[in-house]
Amino acid sequence: MGTFSGLYIGKSGVQSARGNLNITGQNITNVNTDGYTRQRANQTAVSPFGTDTMYSPGSVVYGGGSEITSIEQVRDAFLDSEYRSQNAVAGSASSINDALQYIEQIFYTTGSDGTDEDSTSIVDVLNTEYSKFVSQLESLVSSSNTSNESNVLSSAKSLATSFNTASKALDTAWDQQYTNLSEYAVTDVNDLLKSIAGLNDKIKASELSGAPALELLDQRNLDIDQLSQYCNIKVSEDKVHTLHIKLLDGDGSPVTYKGKDSNGNDLDFTGDIINGDAYSQLSVVKTASADDVGITVTMPDKNGKGTTITKEETDKDGNKSYPEIDFANKITTGKFGGYLELLNSNGTNDTFRGIGYYKNLLDTAASDFAETANTANSTNDDGTINKPLFTSGDGKSSDSITAGNIRIASAWSTAIDDGSSEHYLTFTKETANPGDSKDASFSNITDMITSLDKSDISGGILKIGKTLGIEIDSASGDYKAKNSVLSTIENNRESLSAVDIDDETVSLIKFNQALGASARFITTVDECLDTLINKMGV
Repeated sequence: MGTFSGLYIGKSGVQSARGNLNITGQNITNVNTDGYTRQRANQTAVSPFGTDTMYSPGSVVYGGGSEITSIEQVRDAFLDSEYRSQNAVAGSASSINDALQYIEQIFYTTGSDGTDEDSTSIVDVLNTEYSKFVSQLESLVSSSNTSNESNVLSSAKSLATSFNTASKALDTAWDQQYTNLSEYAVTDVNDLLKSIAGLNDKIKASELSGAPALELLDQRNLDIDQLSQYCNIKVSEDKVHTLHIKLLDGDGSPVTYKGKDSNGNDLDFTGDIINGDAYSQLSVVKTASADDVGITVTMPDKNGKGTTITKEETDKDGNKSYPEIDFANKITTGKFGGYLELLNSNGTNDTFRGIGYYKNLLDTAASDFAETANTANSTNDDGTINKPLFTSGDGKSSDSITAGNIRIASAWSTAIDDGSSEHYLTFTKETANPGDSKDASFSNITDMITSLDKSDISGGILKIGKTLGIEIDSASGDYKAKNSVLSTIENNRESLSAVDIDDETVSLIKFNQALGASARFITTVDECLDTLINKMGV
C-alpha cells in the first residue's frame, strides 16, 4: 500500500460518517412531514487494488476504505400494493357508509324544542299521517255525519304532502351523491392523475441524470395512495423508469375497451390511466333517465390530444346514451364503486340496495295506497276508476302515481271547498229502498278501510325505515371491519417506512462516534507519517 493510503482510508470513513449523519438529520427534520419515507445509505467497503498490475503492491493488500454507493427509501413494494388494494375496498365501504348515514340524517327531523326526545323520522310521520287518514274514515262511519268528509280531505292532503316530502328527501340524497361523484371525487382523481404524470417526468429526468429523487418519490407515492381510495389500481414501472398505472375491475383485471371513440376512430384502451408523463382524465355520464350513471375515460392519443372512450348515440327523442361503455359495471371498488352502487342499484336485480331501492319502496307504498283508495271510491261496476281521490302531479289519473307526484284530486277538493250538496266520497254503493236516505249508509267507507288494511300500506311504509336501519348497521360494520384491515396494513407499512425518533437518535450517536473514530485514525496516521518523514534517521 502507498505511504499515504491510510489518510485516504480515514478520509473515506469521515465522508461516510458525515453522509450517514446528514441522512439521519434529513429523517429527523421530516419526522412530521406527511408522506415522507425514511431514508438510509447503502455503504460498502472499497476493494483494494489487485496484485496483477504493473504498479500493484506486494502480496499483502489492504482495503481502500468505505463509500456510500446510493441512498434509498425504506419501503416494501408488497405492503404498498396491499395497502392500495385494501384502500380501494375500504374506500367503497366508506362512501356507502357515509351515504347511508346522510340518508338517515335526511330522514331525521328534530322537534320544535330541539331535543332528541321529540325527534321523529319521516317514515314515522308518514305512518302517523296514514293512520290519521284511516282514523278519519273510521270517524266518518262512527259519527254517520257526512259533513266530516272535510276532515278526511284534510288528512288526505297531509298524507300526500308527507309522501312528497319523503320522496324529495330521497331525491336530495341521490343528487348529493351524484354531486360527490361528479364534482368532487372525479375532480380529485383528475388532479391526482395530472400531478402523478408531472412527477413522473421530473423523477425520470432526475434518475437518468444519476441524482436520487427520493422526495419527489414521496410526493408521488402519497398521490398514488390517495388515488387508490377512489378505484382499484395496479402500479408498475418498466426498465426505462416509466411508471404505469392501470385501472382495475373488481376481479383485479385491467378495465379494457376496444371499439370506436367519439369520432368513430378505432380505439384500444388497455387500462392505462397513467403512462409516464401521459395521463387520462375521467368524467361522469348520465343517461336521459337520470338514474343510470357511468364513468368514461379521456385518454391522450398519439398527438397528445384527449380522446374520449365512448360512442355517443342519440335516439329519436334526442336522448343521449353510451351503450358501448360499461365501465360503471366494472368499477366496483373504491369510492367510485360505492357511489355508482348507491346511484344505480335499485334492488331489482342487485344484491345491494341503493337509493333507488328506497325510492321504489316509497313509490310502491304511495301507488298502492292511491290505487286502493281510488278503486274503493269508484262507482263503476267494471272496476274502472271514475272518482279518483288521488292523482299524479299533473292531475291526470291515467298517469302513474308516485310518492313524488301524489296529489289530492282537484274534483274532490273543489266539491268540499264549494260546499257542494253532492259529496265526492262514495259513502255506499247499495241501492236505497223507497223512503230510505242513501247518504245514511257508510258501507263503502267501511269497505275502503278494509281494503286499505288488506293492502298493508302501513307495513310497506314501515319497511323503508326497518330496511334502512338494517342496511346502516350492516354498512357501519362492514366499514369498521375493512378499515381495521387497512389500519393493520398501514401500521405494518409505517413501522417499516416511518421515521422513529428513538432509532434516529441511536443513529446520531453511532455515526458521530464513527466520524470521531475515523478522525482519530487520520490523526494517528499523521503522527506515523511525521515520525517517518521527520524523525527517522535523526
